[in-house]
Amino acid sequence: MSFCDLWICPELNCYEGEPAPEPQPTPEPKPEVFTKAQVDQYLADERKKIEAASKTQMKARLEQQEKTYAELLTNKNLTEQERDSLRESLAAVEKELHSREDLLKKEKKQVEESLTAKANELEKLASAWQERYQSSQINGELRAAARAHEAFDEDQMLTLLRPQTSMVEVQDAAGKGTGMFKVIVEVNEVVDGKPVVNKLTPAEAVERMKGNPKMANLFKSNVVSGAGANSGAGTPPGKVDWKNMSHEQFREMCKKNPGLLGRK
Repeated sequence: MSFCDLWICPELNCYEGEPAPEPQPTPEPKPEVFTKAQVDQYLADERKKIEAASKTQMKARLEQQEKTYAELLTNKNLTEQERDSLRESLAAVEKELHSREDLLKKEKKQVEESLTAKANELEKLASAWQERYQSSQINGELRAAARAHEAFDEDQMLTLLRPQTSMVEVQDAAGKGTGMFKVIVEVNEVVDGKPVVNKLTPAEAVERMKGNPKMANLFKSNVVSGAGANSGAGTPPGKVDWKNMSHEQFREMCKKNPGLLGRK
C-alpha cells in the first residue's frame, strides 16, 4: 500500500491489525417548537372555522324559517290574530338573520315597490278618467252638432262621425301646447282631384254632411214636406246612403243601426 492509496481512501487509513472505526449514528431530527403566539393563532383560526360553520348552519335555518313565515302570511284564511303573530315571528327572524344595513335596504326596497305599485294604479285610474272625460266631451259635441243641424237621429250621427273624432291639444302661434283641448273630426275629402284630410269641428263636419246631397236625407230641413216626399238624394228620410260611407263607418253602422241601411 502506498502513501497515495492512504490519501485517496481515508477509510483504509488505519494501522494494520486494528478494527475499522464504527459508523457514527445519524442524529434524530429536533422536534418543531412553536411559540405561544403561534399556538394562540392556530387555536384562533380553528375557532373561527367552527364559528363560521355554525353561522352557516344557523343562517340556513333562519332563512328557511323566514321563507316559511312569509308563505304562511299569504294564506287568506288566517285570522287577524294569527296574522299578527306570524308577522312578529317573521320580524324576529329577520332581525336575527339580517344586519341593520340589510334591513334598511330591504325596507327601502319594500317602500319603493309599494310607491311604484301605487303610482301605476294612479296612472291607470287617471288614464281611465281621461278616457271617460274625452269620450263624454266628444259624444256631447257631436250630439249638440246633430241637434243644431236638425239631424233625424243623434245616434246615427255619432255612429258615422265617432270613429274619426278625437281630442287634440290647442297650440299657440309658436306651435307649443297650451294645455287646452278641442274636439276635431278628420274628414276625408277630394280637393282638385287629390284626397285630403280636413280637420273640422263637430259643427263644421255635420254642416258638411248636411250640404252633401248623398247625405241630405239624414236632416229634417232637407226633406220636402208632403206625402211620400223624399230628399233630393233619392234616399228615404232617416236612411243612410251606404255608398258614401267608409268601410269602418259601414261596419259600425251594421253593428249598431242596421235598420238605417235597410237591414233587419
